[in-house]
Amino acid sequence: MQSRCVVGIDVSKRRLDVCSFNGETFISKVYETSPEGLKMLMKDAEEEQLKSSEKGRDDIYFAMESTGSYHVKCALALTQKGYTVYVLNPLIIKKYKEENLTRASTDKGSARAIATYVYNTFDNPFSEISRFKFVPRPADTEALKLMVKAIEDLFKDRTRTTNRIEALKQYPEEYNKIPLKSLKKMVRKIDKEIKSIEKEIMKIIEKYEYKEQYKRLTSIPGIGERTAASLIAYFNEFETFKS
Repeated sequence: MQSRCVVGIDVSKRRLDVCSFNGETFISKVYETSPEGLKMLMKDAEEEQLKSSEKGRDDIYFAMESTGSYHVKCALALTQKGYTVYVLNPLIIKKYKEENLTRASTDKGSARAIATYVYNTFDNPFSEISRFKFVPRPADTEALKLMVKAIEDLFKDRTRTTNRIEALKQYPEEYNKIPLKSLKKMVRKIDKEIKSIEKEIMKIIEKYEYKEQYKRLTSIPGIGERTAASLIAYFNEFETFKS
């Protein structure tokens, strides 16, 4: 069996529960999710990397579950240092625990399960672990994605506010005048923010290589400017699609 070390990380808002596994020994540690905590994690990883090299081991691999946005900072930091990082679907680890009768639901237990699962997949010829390899998206594409999401959230806020306005209109004017004025002001502000973000989106599309793709997408019946921007933000050049 090829010698290796896999570091499983259970990511939460304020801490990283880490468990490294080399096929024989588990070593557990806890780090903060702060810049200092990430630096300490990578410092310890580099020291472990040095020990591994002296023993003829392969590079260290890192793995974590996808946790909304919390895992991104950690995955990016490790990838930028040259480490291979895998971001797994949480359902995979949940199923792995069930199949191996692992009941530990603690952060430490989750980190250990992640490390063990990934370590064992390297010896499975049918493993598809490579599809979970974390590949950082271009900064402009990630910015587009966040801006599109911000617009979606603003539209939700707008809908909630306009619904409240309609509800207030059912009352006599002497009751609803001040709250109506305030809520209508909020709607105008939201509309202004949406337009501002849309301008920033177009700046990125015009500046980078997405301009031609944007033109092709908007030429499709039913695909408007916002939908085209969303498709570019989430799928880029569709390079992850097999067909």
